[in-house]
Amino acid sequence: MNRFIFKRISEYNALDIKEDISLKQNEVLVFVLIIDTPQKKNIDMNFNLKKEFCKLHLYVIENGILGQDININLKIEHIYPNTISKTYIRRVMRDGSLSFIKGLVKIDKFATGSNAYFNEKTLLLGDRIVSKVIPSLEIIPNNVKASHASSISGIREDELFYLESRGINKKDSINSISSGFLIAKLKDIEDQKFREKVINEVIKNI
Repeated sequence: MNRFIFKRISEYNALDIKEDISLKQNEVLVFVLIIDTPQKKNIDMNFNLKKEFCKLHLYVIENGILGQDININLKIEHIYPNTISKTYIRRVMRDGSLSFIKGLVKIDKFATGSNAYFNEKTLLLGDRIVSKVIPSLEIIPNNVKASHASSISGIREDELFYLESRGINKKDSINSISSGFLIAKLKDIEDQKFREKVINEVIKNI
């Protein structure tokens, strides 16, 4: 059974937001959160993998802009055996944007055979940016797979030169690189209709 959830940060009216989502047995959940408006939000998102063979694909896509102040606390808890979680965070941070993300992947003592991966990448564009990510793992059983990775970088000069040498101005070149960076992992979503919807929503707001 597959379930698809698409959320935009502007859909939440409250300053403090809490999401608690539990997965069912054999369920595959694809959850996409897009952050692309200059709002101040505190978001707590808890994903409970409490049935065997359930699988979570979590994507957080942030297009950081001036006036944006986002604080996200993610918790992914593997409670039952043979559960899988894959978390991908992609952020483009521009002048004056603020973002703090704390991600915890917890594998409980009975969740043997589980597999968890947490991956975050940030592209910095400009100055006066506050960008922090704290990924952490809490693992009790031995026979599991769990890892995390985080990186931060800017746009390479050779990338800009390549596009500008083909007649694309600097602004459009930066937007093209930014959109490609944000949607790269979204292309892995298997459901074509949902994949195209999400990618189009990201691109139109770059």
